[in-house]
Amino acid sequence: MERQRAEKGDRITFEEGQALEAKGRAALVKAWSFEDACTPDNVAAWLLSAELVSQAIIVAATQDERFFGKPSTDSSPGPKAK
Repeated sequence: MERQRAEKGDRITFEEGQALEAKGRAALVKAWSFEDACTPDNVAAWLLSAELVSQAIIVAATQDERFFGKPSTDSSPGPKAK
């Protein structure tokens, strides 16, 4: 997505930018319950008209704990000196 944006440079329109962002976010969608097949193109097209859902996908995708689980506990300082 970023490569495509860079290739177009200043010639990219707002609509093209929105379409590129929707395509990138569509890659984060695994499944849905709509009648249409859950293809990247179908998801991207739907995300263009569903701004709140599109934003929610980004919020969920940036929450590390959703992907990495609970962080490990701090290690103990070791035995105390006498």
